[in-house]
Amino acid sequence: MKSFILIISLIVFSQSSYATTYDVVLAGKTCEEDRLQQLNCFYKAGNDLHVEIAGVGQADAGVIFLKSDREGDYYGIYGLLHGCVIVNGKDITDAAFISPENGNVYKSWEDCKYKE
Repeated sequence: MKSFILIISLIVFSQSSYATTYDVVLAGKTCEEDRLQQLNCFYKAGNDLHVEIAGVGQADAGVIFLKSDREGDYYGIYGLLHGCVIVNGKDITDAAFISPENGNVYKSWEDCKYKE
């Protein structure tokens, strides 16, 4: 009986400690203002993704992929239809979405898409 409880505890603990792509991207986010008071945000996920958004919230905001490896632990692409950076890991069903409009990280493209 003690073995059964220990096994169940280990299963529950291992599932609750799983970090989603959203969690990883949010934890790796930093933002700073430059000397012109332009907000720039940096996102790191794992070893293989480093993205910068220069001029968050501005019409000419730039999305820069400093490092992105499709074969790595995380990679990013830009979604033209919704205007967000899509971050994927090995599990393609677990994604995060970064908005150049406000620098926020979202769990779905619907929440992230351009606000008109």
